[in-house]
Amino acid sequence: MPTKHFVDEMLYVTIKEVKPYAAFFITDDNQNGMVHISEISDNFIKDISKFFVKGDVIKIKILQIDEKDGFIRGSYKRIKDEEKFSSHIDLRYALDSDKADFEPLANKIPQWIDETIKRKGLKK
Repeated sequence: MPTKHFVDEMLYVTIKEVKPYAAFFITDDNQNGMVHISEISDNFIKDISKFFVKGDVIKIKILQIDEKDGFIRGSYKRIKDEEKFSSHIDLRYALDSDKADFEPLANKIPQWIDETIKRKGLKK
């Protein structure tokens, strides 16, 4: 089946069905495809519906196109983090742990003590 799409292309697709092992989608030109659960995240996924539900629009990278029927195998995890998009979870606005202040508690306690002492006008 001829297709206008190509391997490594990035495109937006609409989720039409979610199964425990994959999310099935359709392209804007009515080609069918899927994102296998292993291509959603490098982390363990217990519930795929936490990522995608029917009707979501997501951005994928095409991994393979079947020559016979044009069925597309896509990947969500191979999209660069800053380019990822899902209408279900817009990861562009998700907390970025590299930028968040998640120092170990032991490192933060002296700072909090000093801030409290200053705020209350106490002496050390």
